[in-house]
Amino acid sequence: MKRKYLNWVMNFRSGEVAGPMQLNRLTQIDLIKGLVMISVILGHTFSLTYESQSNQLAHETILSMSTSLPSFDIKDIFSHWITYSALITQQAVPILLLVMGLNYSWSYARNNLNRLSDIYSKREIKKRLRRFLIPFAIFFIFLSISGIIWFIVSGDVILQFSSFNLIGFLPVNGPGNFFISLVFQFLLVFPVLHISYRRRPTTTIILAFSISVIFELLFSGYADAEVCILRYLPLLVLGIFLSDNYDLFSKRNRILIVLGLLSAIYLIVVSQFQYSLSLLGFVFVPYESSMSFLAAFYTALLVLLGIKYLPKRVTLWPIHVVSKIGVASYHIFLVQIAYFGVGIAFRAKYSSLTDLLQPYNTMMVLVNLLVCIGGGTLFYVVTKKLEESRQMKTHTLS
Repeated sequence: MKRKYLNWVMNFRSGEVAGPMQLNRLTQIDLIKGLVMISVILGHTFSLTYESQSNQLAHETILSMSTSLPSFDIKDIFSHWITYSALITQQAVPILLLVMGLNYSWSYARNNLNRLSDIYSKREIKKRLRRFLIPFAIFFIFLSISGIIWFIVSGDVILQFSSFNLIGFLPVNGPGNFFISLVFQFLLVFPVLHISYRRRPTTTIILAFSISVIFELLFSGYADAEVCILRYLPLLVLGIFLSDNYDLFSKRNRILIVLGLLSAIYLIVVSQFQYSLSLLGFVFVPYESSMSFLAAFYTALLVLLGIKYLPKRVTLWPIHVVSKIGVASYHIFLVQIAYFGVGIAFRAKYSSLTDLLQPYNTMMVLVNLLVCIGGGTLFYVVTKKLEESRQMKTHTLS
């Protein structure tokens, strides 16, 4: 047993294995989150394409899983932007959730939190809420005041208050608004999933996927189905799975490579052919498919590839910038929700994929990136300074 443990420690030090001894922050994780935030802004800049294609999809014939796929010309493969979107930009929320599962598993192990009573302790709850709730509350109040002032000045209503605000929605109808609610649900649900996995890993994986499948079958087609964390349990449990070993080519992760490629094929088929496929009432349409349990393995494969091939050290300034974007990703996400939600964001105009590199579109992308990333980073710095000031006062008083 001792020999096995020493081998594990040596492997961990060489970077091949992660786990309870994970102490150092992985630069690759920050880079993954940074690239995800860039893809989020790009995806929302080009979202008009998705909307127009979605309207077309609504009128297509719904096929059964046994129906043969329509004939196609090999030249048409990957000809639709929505296929790239399913493989890249629509993976933003799934990747962020899986990475949260990965990071929090490491955090629990690092702080020796092995029981639910430890994780749900007053100290831990306060620490997690300060990380997410305080920035959300500050930004919520800022938006509310700004919206009221704007209404007084112009008469235009840009705020939308509803019961969803109580579960983490900002008062604007911005893209990705549901993700903030998922973050707060994650803080409640994940500890149970983590402890369950540590005690019975195989059973927990099976249970997580089973719950997700049942959820899809029961709530497929519901507009608010994306707001429930139960739908994403496979991503969370895969995050825990990778926290034990993130080596892409390790023996235990080979199955993820195979399943990840199969998930990619599934996303390509559903998106590329512009059809909706249904099975037992579960409708596989492009946007829904990117966040279903069938795509979870592709998300895990992307994270493994990122950890394997992204730089392990910040050397060049572009890498440094992307890393900093990853650190401030939560704040940037909040800002982009408001930016796109109030209708001031620029939208790229194009009729084909080749138009994406036109000067006008390039300028729109750069403006959106600058506003969202710049505003989000500034917001992160401000909230960090406030937290440091609070800690300093607390330390002085004690």
